[in-house]
Amino acid sequence: MPVVDRREFGGRFNVKENGQRLANYRYLEVQLMEMIGGWSHTTPQLAFKAIFGYHVYDHVQAADLLGERLEQLRSGRDREEPATDDFARLCEHVWKLESTIERLVAVYRVLEPHLVSTYVYHADATDPLTDTLTVRLLRQLAAFGQSHIAWGQAVLEALTQSPADRKRALEVQADIEGQLVAIAPVGANLPEAQRDALVNHPGMKIHASAAEVFASEGLGQQQVWIDQEADLGLHVQRLDAAAAVHIVNYAYDSVQDRVVPVEGVELAIRLSQRYAAASVFVPGAQPQRIEVDGADTIHRVRLDHLGVYTIVQFHDDGVVQAG
Repeated sequence: MPVVDRREFGGRFNVKENGQRLANYRYLEVQLMEMIGGWSHTTPQLAFKAIFGYHVYDHVQAADLLGERLEQLRSGRDREEPATDDFARLCEHVWKLESTIERLVAVYRVLEPHLVSTYVYHADATDPLTDTLTVRLLRQLAAFGQSHIAWGQAVLEALTQSPADRKRALEVQADIEGQLVAIAPVGANLPEAQRDALVNHPGMKIHASAAEVFASEGLGQQQVWIDQEADLGLHVQRLDAAAAVHIVNYAYDSVQDRVVPVEGVELAIRLSQRYAAASVFVPGAQPQRIEVDGADTIHRVRLDHLGVYTIVQFHDDGVVQAG
């Protein structure tokens, strides 16, 4: 019987922007390779040194594969660029972290999850027909990153048994994530007059770090609720006519060497507008529609099974977007 390709033409990136983004990814892959390789000499735990070796190899492979794709896009095989000067300074800050816990938090709770989320977004947003090679590559690299994150989370659970260690790990994570989110000065790409008007606006509050925002209650009302204790990381992404919730399951079981699925989760999320429907995306399976309850901008859904990675997209009925 004939094969029907239902993919649609069109993506969010032209060739130039595609190459620029891949060069940014390659920069971080090289940084992670050098960080982890350099830390191997000063990390006392022998088991960590061994796994660091595997992860260094994965980052070398990733940088090489990204270089091949850049060459195919006529962007230069050796091209690697930080997204901004501030991001380069953030990597320098991570380089200088001294304790094992701080280093593991920086890489496996902040930088690698950020990179995996970006890979997944890019693979979904680029043209699936004309940019198939990029889609395949980024999904492969995202799988590498997910395995690293699961290992890092398991190790951190073992290392942060005391309240003081857990507090320190959270402080380091909040500090680095704060720098990652506010990666450049406010309005840095605007003309001076517009930037000054934005910065000096009476409603504008600028914080130095995520920890400072939490302390000041600057995040406003709670946005996400779940009905059970679960070791999950969530990121909400706004699309043109939808909202996507990226969920990473960090419940790694070192004895079974796998991430333990979370079953029967009730998720409620406050969004900027009301959506009529929701779809669930998981690797290797077709999207599934699920029911949405709640009122106004609060959306409630039930997720029967959360593996390593899940996306819940809220959208108007019949409209599903990449992302």
